[in-house]
Amino acid sequence: MDNVAKACSQLEQSDARLTLLNLNCEFIGTPGVQKLAKSCHKCQVTSREIPIPHSPLAGLWLEANDVYPRGAEAVSQILQCSPELKYLYVSNNNFGNSGVAHLAHAASRQLDVCHIGDNKIDHIGARVIADVLLGEASVVRTLVLDGNNLGNEGATIIAEGLRKNKNLAKLDLRNNRIDKAGMLALLQVLKNDNMTLQYLMLQETDEGCSRHAQSPLDKSPRPRKQSNFDDCTCERCQILFQMDYFLAMNRAGRHSLADVMVPANLWPRILSNVSHSDPSLRYAMLSFYKPNIVPGHP
Repeated sequence: MDNVAKACSQLEQSDARLTLLNLNCEFIGTPGVQKLAKSCHKCQVTSREIPIPHSPLAGLWLEANDVYPRGAEAVSQILQCSPELKYLYVSNNNFGNSGVAHLAHAASRQLDVCHIGDNKIDHIGARVIADVLLGEASVVRTLVLDGNNLGNEGATIIAEGLRKNKNLAKLDLRNNRIDKAGMLALLQVLKNDNMTLQYLMLQETDEGCSRHAQSPLDKSPRPRKQSNFDDCTCERCQILFQMDYFLAMNRAGRHSLADVMVPANLWPRILSNVSHSDPSLRYAMLSFYKPNIVPGHP
């Protein structure tokens, strides 16, 4: 708790240098987060961009601190007092469905990155996530939900939220007991509705899967065997292979293709985002839309 006391003191003294606060694995519990929220209320930092008194926090790490729903409510209060806070990491706590409900509205209005993995969230909490964190007005760009209890029902609800979402670029749903039904719901949305999600992590494998994948979020230096989704014939990998195609389309700017009258001068920029290792995607886009790459030429 010494680090909490130090942070609270800095906030109450309106120390504008306290922009990044890392309290991971400090076991501060709900009382510690509540103390932090009270200190944020007392902070009197102002700036040219934000003339009203506010907390200077821009990034907050509270992972593995045994924080319960009341603590999640206090995190929401911290967000409200910290308009510059864009990066929040609160994985490995005990927020549960009610905790996510406390946090969602404040988070959706200002966070770029929101990590709420391993927080005992199930399909009930997934409804709040779909309606608020994935709502049309949400500004969240990266959402990590790994290690919860969403299951197929929760994944299907998340898929509903992705239908209208235009801002989320990265979504982590690993280790949520999502199998074929949930994956097909997500695939359908990527195929027909969502043109902005670029990365979707779903790393569980079937028992007979021959593929050993490494997530883009896994920074472990240990070498691992990797192969393409289409190298494996298991049902899960075949669905993932289809998902990967539409995600690659999104990374290449598929949303701009909603208007077939794409200006010719935009196509080089769009195609520059397509992986050179996957020329089939480039060919598919060119053969279907047949854009005039060079103005004045058919």
